[in-house]
Amino acid sequence: MTDCPSASIWMGVGSPTSGLFIRDAKSFLRWLVAQDYIEHKFLMAFEDTIKKRKVEVDHRIYSALEVRALYNAADQFSPQWRDFLRFQLLTAQRHADVARMEWQHVDLAQHTWTQPANRTKNGRAHIVHLSAPALEILKAMQPQVGKARGLVFTTTTGGAMHHNNERNKAYFRNAQVEHGGRHAFRHTMVTLLAQCGHSEDVVDMALGHARKGVNAVYQKFQYLEQRADALDDWGQIVIGQRDAMKVLRQHRGTG
Repeated sequence: MTDCPSASIWMGVGSPTSGLFIRDAKSFLRWLVAQDYIEHKFLMAFEDTIKKRKVEVDHRIYSALEVRALYNAADQFSPQWRDFLRFQLLTAQRHADVARMEWQHVDLAQHTWTQPANRTKNGRAHIVHLSAPALEILKAMQPQVGKARGLVFTTTTGGAMHHNNERNKAYFRNAQVEHGGRHAFRHTMVTLLAQCGHSEDVVDMALGHARKGVNAVYQKFQYLEQRADALDDWGQIVIGQRDAMKVLRQHRGTG
């Protein structure tokens, strides 16, 4: 074995972005290299392919129709997972952040969910505006929970909502949408709202992205009202009440 195999051979084995597959495959290939059964470039080829594939998956942009199909497809799961998937789509927040969301950080009256600084990726508190559809999900759940503390989203046994690759694949299959990963919700929201006329900076802040460059030092304005407007428009697009072109015309004052 002297030539590196085509990268495509790795695409037919399990799910190339599955954490378990990647971990086990790397361990096996490293063992083969250590035993001198294969050359190190085989391992390098595998790792390069995984990186490229992950970028393709994470950076996929869904159309507005696909977004609505994903919203509707959540209905085919249990009420717990239906609400979780829809809420994540409506807020475009990371799976881990939604999974550890607590009632004590939710203000239904102010339509906000505040992620504490010690739980955010950039180490700063992040205020997420709750659009009407997102708020409706939480209000419907609150009487069932009956407590001011604890996780918002839990399984039927009270456990955390852990990522499951098979469930994720079923979700996209039920929606008849090419699997692009739920992290791509975030890329999609940025893209569609930019097309609707919303500022890229505002939408980035709605996602909790840290400012970069000079703005990170001098620009302290939070754009909370503008972020709320953006997420309200996104919520209406997700549930199919408005399309992106109508939102764009409204921003331009032509419709």
